[in-house]
This record gives sequence, C-alpha cells and structure tokens, in this order.
Amino acid sequence: MISKQKMVTSIILNYNKSEETIKLYRQLAAQTCPSHEILVVDNCSDIDQQEKLLAFLPENKIIKSKINGGFSYGMNLGISSCLRENQCDYVWILNNDLKIPGDDVLEEVVSYLEEHPDIAMATPLLYEPDSDEVSFSGGYIDNNGWMHSAYDYAQFKEMEKTHPNRIWLDGTALVIKRELIEHIGLLDETYFMYWEDIDFSYRVNLSGYTAKVVANVGVYHCSPQWSERPIYWHYYNARNELLFMRNRCHASWKTIMWAVERRLNDNLDQLLRHGFYDRADAVYRGIWDGLIGKTGKAEDFSAPPRIVKMLGRLLSWYGARQRVRRQG
Repeated sequence: MISKQKMVTSIILNYNKSEETIKLYRQLAAQTCPSHEILVVDNCSDIDQQEKLLAFLPENKIIKSKINGGFSYGMNLGISSCLRENQCDYVWILNNDLKIPGDDVLEEVVSYLEEHPDIAMATPLLYEPDSDEVSFSGGYIDNNGWMHSAYDYAQFKEMEKTHPNRIWLDGTALVIKRELIEHIGLLDETYFMYWEDIDFSYRVNLSGYTAKVVANVGVYHCSPQWSERPIYWHYYNARNELLFMRNRCHASWKTIMWAVERRLNDNLDQLLRHGFYDRADAVYRGIWDGLIGKTGKAEDFSAPPRIVKMLGRLLSWYGARQRVRRQG
C-alpha cells in the first residue's frame, strides 16, 4: 500500500498531438493512486494544438515551453516544476502515445518502489497495442557501452541475473523517485530525442541505484512500425548511440567503429533493401554527426559528404568480410 502522504506527479509531454494527450490525461485521472496530480508540458506546439489543450485543461495544469527543446528539455521543465512547487515523492514521465488498460497501474508500480527502498526507478511492461505481445521489458548496457534489449520478460530476467548493475529501462512510462533525481540530476538534453533514457539508466547504475521492471502490470505503447518510422527517428538513433558511447561511456574508437559497422549492416542495409533512400541518408548523416560530436536539435537529415558514404560502405564491406572469415 502507498502512504497517502506520498505525492506522485504524472508528466505528459505534448508536441502537436493534443488529442492523444487529452486521452492519456483522462486515463491518468482514473488511476487509483492516492495523492496523484497530472501535469502536461507543451513543447511549443502550434497555436491550434495549444488551444485544444486549454479547452480541456485548466491553465495551471499546463506548462508551456517557449521552444521545442526536445524530449529531455520538455520533461525537465515538468520535473523541475513539480519538485519545486510541491512535495512530490515520485514522478511518472509518459509519452502521449500510450494506452493504460487498468486504473491500478501507477499504484502497483509506486507500491513496488515503496516496498523496495534500494530500487529508485521502475517501469511497467510495455506491450504492443491491444496485444499480449511484449514490445519492451528492459535491457542492459555492457562494458563497452553497447545497449542490449530484451523483448520478453524471461530474457530480461536472465539479463538481471548476469548484469544486475547495468540495467536500462525505456523512458516511455518511467516512475522515478525524487531522491534519485536530486542525486544524479535531470535528463541529459544534448540528445534532443531518443537515448536520453539509456543515458539516465547508465547514470543510475553508476550511482549505485537499481532499476526494475514491474511485470504484473503493463501499458500499451502505440509506436509506429519500423517501416513507418520518420526520417528523424533513424537520424537521432544513429547519432545518439555514438554520442552516448563517446561522451558517457568513453568507449574506445575501436568499439565505436564496431557500433558504426553494426548499424550500417543491421539498419542501413534493411532501409536500402526496402527503397527507403532518404532514411538511409539520415542514418549516414546521424553516424557522421555522432562521430564529430554534434548535439541538440538537427536541421539537416540529408546525406553527408559523399566521402563519408564511401567510407561507410567500405567499413560495412570489411565487417562482413571479417564475419565470413570468423565463421569459416
């Protein structure tokens, strides 16, 4: 059970998807968790989208950002506000493309954290929309800074056994203790979007805290299929993986080149086979920008200089050749 004195603030980030945000707000309002309030951070949406929010929500429940500074920037506005304005003990950061199937999800996760003082953040399982198929349950970060994901809970439990102090959690529906934020700080805003949750999890592990998946509850994550993901998704994931490895993990250049080669073979080849040439160019651009250390919001997702693509193809060819040799 949760003490009634424990204050929980849910924070929804909105950017030009006010209808989805309002639907999620209604689901959050039905949660049974006591002492629960909800804030919406609008990340400088278009005027008509802001007006939709204001027509549904009181103004004191909306934090308006003057710029679209990305996921971390918007969430940090909400987190800073609730920590400053009230005695919030937990924050629940949420994407607005979620569906919460039960009214006890938040209460279950917070109760679990209350019962386990050594655990500082947790997430419910993430499921595919209206399905029993798990889309994400957790993962771990190895000694080289490589991120490994588990797509079923049994696999994640094995990862917990082998890498208990290297767990990372998806930031889609993450419940975080106040004391953790006060100890390690807010989300890193240099990524703009994607990989900030992996970065945060890595810092959690370095600080000696523990992260867990609460498997008896779940939410549906309505993210697009791989073939429908926009150009910027491919760019930021390619770039931010390298930024994370370079800046946070201080990985060797040899390890970073392995990561580049892996993305070229696993991600780029698939895009080219399906004829998604603009998205393939965005991957090339992301790799290039990650290698040169470009951070923040990107304005250009087009192909980098031709020499970069040529070097990328050479690296991909070399990596494939090395794998054939090892298998031989």
